[in-house]
Amino acid sequence: MLTSAATRLTRSPEAPPRRAVLLAIFVVCLIVYNANCRLIGAGDSRSARLLPFAILTRGTVVFDSYGPPPPDAHWFTWGRGHLVSFYPIVLPVLATPLFVPAVVYVATAKPDAWRFETVVELMEKGVASLIAALSVVVVWLTLRRLTNEKNSLLLSAAYAFGTQTWSTSSQAMWQHGLGQLLLASILYLLVRYGPAPRAALAIGALCGLTIFNRPANAVFAAAIALFYLLRARNAFARFAYGAVAASVPFLAYNVYFLGRPLGGYQSLVGTSVFEHSIPDGVAALLVSPGKGLLVFAPFFLFLAAGRRLELGAAGRLPIVLLWLACLGQLVLHGTMDWRGGWAYGPRFLTDMLPFLTLALVPAVARLRPAGLTAFLACVAFAIFVQAVGAFCFPKGGSYLLSKSDFWKPSGAQFLVEARGLARPEYLDRGIRWARKRLRSPTAPAPPRRTSFYTLVPCRAVDTRQPPGSFGGPPVAVDRDRSFRLAGRCGVPRTARSISLNVTVLGASASGQLTIFSGEGEPPMASAISYRPGLIRTNNGIFPLGPGATLEVSCRQNSGGVHLLLDVNGYFE
Repeated sequence: MLTSAATRLTRSPEAPPRRAVLLAIFVVCLIVYNANCRLIGAGDSRSARLLPFAILTRGTVVFDSYGPPPPDAHWFTWGRGHLVSFYPIVLPVLATPLFVPAVVYVATAKPDAWRFETVVELMEKGVASLIAALSVVVVWLTLRRLTNEKNSLLLSAAYAFGTQTWSTSSQAMWQHGLGQLLLASILYLLVRYGPAPRAALAIGALCGLTIFNRPANAVFAAAIALFYLLRARNAFARFAYGAVAASVPFLAYNVYFLGRPLGGYQSLVGTSVFEHSIPDGVAALLVSPGKGLLVFAPFFLFLAAGRRLELGAAGRLPIVLLWLACLGQLVLHGTMDWRGGWAYGPRFLTDMLPFLTLALVPAVARLRPAGLTAFLACVAFAIFVQAVGAFCFPKGGSYLLSKSDFWKPSGAQFLVEARGLARPEYLDRGIRWARKRLRSPTAPAPPRRTSFYTLVPCRAVDTRQPPGSFGGPPVAVDRDRSFRLAGRCGVPRTARSISLNVTVLGASASGQLTIFSGEGEPPMASAISYRPGLIRTNNGIFPLGPGATLEVSCRQNSGGVHLLLDVNGYFE
């Protein structure tokens, strides 16, 4: 429904090659977006990936069957005695048909909890990358109606790989990906049909979904509604009908379960969430080294060099109104913590990217060779920045930086995160699964007798210390730690298991740590559970891998936790 109008190409001699380019863009985007073999998501998207399973298996939009949530699971809330999503449900509802194969697999294979979680995460990553790739395709189709083929491909590549479309929207089921697709589809229909009544119904429906997918994007829907009031009053009724028809189901859900028309987000109005300095927030979102849009994607600086854009058949009026909407959204997000939580780059400005990309058309069309070279250099730099986010975040721990740190050149997230590659979790899981399936079915060897050797208690690992093999950084989501204990605290390389006291502190969220040898699948049982503000300890005996290696994995919404390991003995 969202892109049906965008994919109906005009019948002309150029249609077949355009379809080939369209398919190539879509496939390349899917390959690049999934090349990191991992999910970069937070708790914000957890309810989005679980809701399709609830709809398809139980015919409900509540999560009662999943059991009680963790204490700090802010993505869930209670409404009318049911466990429901705090965040909008437009994206998971629309994406539900895509989850049918996963639901069939779960129903037939009946996987264990670890395998089910893997399936759910794979589906989230696949759906997110699919939606992001579709938005790129629609942006390209729109650009082809505004500029020549070379410039349309250049700007599409900048949008696809040089903006948060790659490092944010394609990596998890955030609301941003669908927000971009909806706005891109609206712009395409405006460029193609202008104020004509035949497109008003579809544009109205897209605007209605835009509001309830991410309420902050209501400014874009308001701009389009004002355009119809000023330029096409004869089509406004159709526009309004489409908006109401698409909005009613989600409005009813919000009012019934959450008691507010705009759902969970509306409950934040009047709280400290919106009490930050607007000038500081706006400046940081645009030019701060750590989060600035013009730093992460400097090619948008060329917007200042372009003439006013005419939006095809719609003319210049929607451009003016959409610029005002962008300004309004910038001010709105300026009242919030502009760091955007557990995220890479200027996440809050992601939804406006389709419009900003189209607005570059006049500037790129006027570029001379030297200017074009500078523009290409800016695009190349932006692609590098996004690649760092896709392949490295959150290994460097940049999400833990303060506001003042983000204003320092050394606090630029792409510099902090570029220290090393994050673990490609799906590739690792696939290799482990393959090893397990290909393992010889012969009878297992009898267990070898081992002896226990005591040691003087010794602290082998303390992540509060400076970064190093046995020091920082803390264990965090998507940033597992591997410790080679051979020769440490008297542990020999031939040790088969180890006796430890495990201490955790400084947790940023509730979670669990699993400790294992690194061989085979991680255990379902955790070594220790914890909550923020508490120091927790536990002890146990844990198997070691070759060279007395120990793997520690963090399971929590976002952030990390400091770990202390004290050795008191080993088995050999």
